[in-house]
Amino acid sequence: MTREERTVLLAMLVPIAFGAIMYVEQGSFIFPFPLNEVVFLIASIAFAVRTRLYFRTKSIFSLGFAFFNLIGTEFFWTFFLPDTRIEQIAETGTFDLLKLISLILLVIWAGITLIKGKDNFSNALFLGFFFLLVASEIFQQPVLQIFASLIPFASVFKYKDHFPYHLLWLLLSLLSLMKLVMLSL
Repeated sequence: MTREERTVLLAMLVPIAFGAIMYVEQGSFIFPFPLNEVVFLIASIAFAVRTRLYFRTKSIFSLGFAFFNLIGTEFFWTFFLPDTRIEQIAETGTFDLLKLISLILLVIWAGITLIKGKDNFSNALFLGFFFLLVASEIFQQPVLQIFASLIPFASVFKYKDHFPYHLLWLLLSLLSLMKLVMLSL
């Protein structure tokens, strides 16, 4: 098992262990989904540090996405600001702008990962990713975003040069799936 695989495994085991502890203590299994963005940022930092010599641009955009995805959540700001101030910020559209920036960085990261010049299959993968992501935002269906993030993960079966960053895409989809499950219960 590589270091990157261990990082993703540990990042997934932390919420599962938390849920298991909550189940033993309170009788209900709860994933700590508000911490998903923090978990993803920490995993992105670990990937960036380990692969900084080989995947500099992928590291920059994955870190940028993780950072803006974190600061674009109201939960993050509850630790620093009072509720009234958070409501004022939300009314100005700042969180929407930060979410848009994170999505743009996600698309750029996917483009860097998937587009291979004249390779039509890789270009089709990127277009599939892009259209699923846009559809998830238009129709407010997070399951489409989960499927979109699985496309760069699955691309490693054809393009071996996507290793190890495909694991970060897998982590993103698994964390999104855990959040979707907890919010739909």
